[in-house]
Amino acid sequence: MNPNANPAATTNPENAINVHTAALKANLAADLTQVTARVFRSNIPSCRYVFKNGKVAPFIGGKYITNIKHEIDELDTEIEMKHPYISANKEEAVDTIEPLEALKTRFFAEFQAAQAANLLKSNDAGTSEQGKLNIANSSTVSAGMAGSSSAGATPALGLKLGTVK
Repeated sequence: MNPNANPAATTNPENAINVHTAALKANLAADLTQVTARVFRSNIPSCRYVFKNGKVAPFIGGKYITNIKHEIDELDTEIEMKHPYISANKEEAVDTIEPLEALKTRFFAEFQAAQAANLLKSNDAGTSEQGKLNIANSSTVSAGMAGSSSAGATPALGLKLGTVK
């Protein structure tokens, strides 16, 4: 028997599971240590980087933002090893951790600017009157076709369209 082993963990299987779970939680908490968020860039606009632990880092719009220490350390190591597509600027400001939220904010700002431009007086097309709607039936369609020069219609003078010989 190991003298360093926890006797409560070895005698009762339920205690062993609890001890193991507590150790896993402690390791996970150490892995998820949060620090100041960092922005990493990729030359490829939409790509993924897979960390050693299997987690995927999605570069959305060529940008990945994280505040998890082990992710920052691993990406910094990749940059030091001259990764061809990943770079970072330690001075770049982080507005939000969620890249989709940042894109949503940017697109909404562009939408509001477009709406404001549509409300300008210089874009006013004026007003128009809408007359009575004419329902097409056989009597109105035949009158319209009489003045038409399309291939399927008979011209008003009764001449047939064809090739010149």
